[in-house]
Amino acid sequence: MPPKVSVVMSVYQGEQYLEEALRGVLNQTWRDYEFIIVDDGSTDDTALILNNHAERDRRIKLLKNEHNLGLTKSLNRALSIVQGEYVARQDADDVSMRRRLESQVKLMESRPQVGLVGTACRVIDAEGRALGDYVWPTSDTAIRWHMLFHNAFCHSSVMWRRSAFGEHEPRYDEGYRYSQDYALWTVLLRSAKAENLEVPLVAYRSHDRNIEATSRAAQQDSADNIAAQAIDELLGDELINRENLRTLRQWYNRWPDRLVASDRHVCALYLRILSAFVRVHSSRSGDMAEICRSVVERVLSSLTGSSPIELWRAGLAGTLLQLDGPFVMKFMGRGYWKRMKSLLRPVVRPAINERDTRRRL
Repeated sequence: MPPKVSVVMSVYQGEQYLEEALRGVLNQTWRDYEFIIVDDGSTDDTALILNNHAERDRRIKLLKNEHNLGLTKSLNRALSIVQGEYVARQDADDVSMRRRLESQVKLMESRPQVGLVGTACRVIDAEGRALGDYVWPTSDTAIRWHMLFHNAFCHSSVMWRRSAFGEHEPRYDEGYRYSQDYALWTVLLRSAKAENLEVPLVAYRSHDRNIEATSRAAQQDSADNIAAQAIDELLGDELINRENLRTLRQWYNRWPDRLVASDRHVCALYLRILSAFVRVHSSRSGDMAEICRSVVERVLSSLTGSSPIELWRAGLAGTLLQLDGPFVMKFMGRGYWKRMKSLLRPVVRPAINERDTRRRL
């Protein structure tokens, strides 16, 4: 009888953290799984560590690459032999907490419409000290909006339902050496809903051998390509300029405190993307209104001081009103009266003081 879950890992020169990663999986409260591990041509003690554990635990299935093939091809090799109903990812330097698999299987069993689920992560340093928790977007709609600009999952936390994708077994795109997970989730979201548990069930290790540390520029180029493809598909009638895309990806994480006139065409593009997203996904939307409100508020806050006429001329006012008209009117009205008070204050106060002085006389 096949296992319920197939856990998939690829490791290259991983002796430093491998023991801890293996124990995290082998000590899970959920016991019905196979653990497929690809040794991607390691020359350190990785093979020795893996063999020792495989001798003691029959759930471990080892594959060995004669030469280093890279993460993408190695993961696809593991995926070619999975038998579980669900597939879970695990990196060789991260650690799964004891109830990770159990929590994800329970969610999948209770919500058959969900085909992809991740979790929040606890960021740890090279020595395992906690640096903080990172909570990804949790709902399907919020995940899809986030995925237009950035990956919305911790790779080591993801589990997917194989049956959700019919005859087309999910595979990583071997054209991507980096951000292959971001590319795969983008494809899987075309066929199934997704969620992230807000509880940290994976410890993500931040150290100087992470891809983020060693290949940051190449990883960002790959992520740019994936985001551009998704946005182009959404917009349909226009191709996004790469310089504008880079700006929007930066703004998504940290919106500018103040937008100057030269920024407004990028802001208008951002609002067009959201408008297209609303048209495509509004039927799913439990929290679409919250996304729109958040975007409209951050845009208006960065345009403080702009008059309604200036916003119309910049092509922003109409889109903002369509996204959340009542909030825009309230925000602009509040801003208008604040400006009026600041303009009138120097005039009104002396007049009052002068009148009061005459009365006293």
